Amino acid sequence: MATFLKRLFGEQVEPVVGVTSEELKQEITDLKKILRKQTVAMEMHKDEILDHVDTKSIKDFSHGALQDIADSFFYLEAAIRDAYQLSANQEQSFVISWAKIEHLLKLSGIEIIRTAPIPFDSRLHETVSTGNGVDLPLRVVRVLRPGYLFKEKVVRPATVELGAGDGE
Repeated sequence: MATFLKRLFGEQVEPVVGVTSEELKQEITDLKKILRKQTVAMEMHKDEILDHVDTKSIKDFSHGALQDIADSFFYLEAAIRDAYQLSANQEQSFVISWAKIEHLLKLSGIEIIRTAPIPFDSRLHETVSTGNGVDLPLRVVRVLRPGYLFKEKVVRPATVELGAGDGE
């Protein structure tokens, strides 16, 4: 192996005399083992760095402008829906606006949790209230505060109201 390393770093080496093919094969096998170990170590280090970057991004996102914009639009839509009967054109405007906001979020690896009615998922939802006399299966009947996923990790669960629901 020393001969190989000397050649690798450009040092002069004496001609190999009296080395058997078995010894050369063993040296190549040893080098392959070292290379595999180094490759595994590099992959582990890469994964640690990516986890650190993702964690930092999640922290940065929690105060990000995209979340603020999505939250503001969510509450604006809820207030308008509570106060007015929407026309088909107004409904379509909300659909288009949400599509654009969700596209911007997706470009940043973010997904908003705002849909109802859907089955309750304790990983994605945090309950505030449950309707009276609710039977299983529990379903999200109203989202009170949107939640967020960042690269499929929950940053903030959606705050929801539960009720009974028929299966999907």
